[in-house]
Amino acid sequence: MNFEINLNNSVISVELHNKKHIKHCYLRILRKDLLQIKANRYFTIYDAKDLISRKKDWILENIKKVENKTLEDGSATLEKEQINQ
Repeated sequence: MNFEINLNNSVISVELHNKKHIKHCYLRILRKDLLQIKANRYFTIYDAKDLISRKKDWILENIKKVENKTLEDGSATLEKEQINQ
């Protein structure tokens, strides 16, 4: 199940995966504009929106870390390409 949410004037897509044999709820930041939530089959979109609103500060803080990490990885890739040429 996918939906979008607005955090600090930026639209973020959320993938909600409901699984049968899962005990806890797991929130991952895949990209700066994509979150993934894995939870049991009774976890609804409303529960996901509530989780995101409670963890808003943590999400925004870690999105910055993900952006920095992807920038570093991207620059490392560029350096490798330049060396190979």
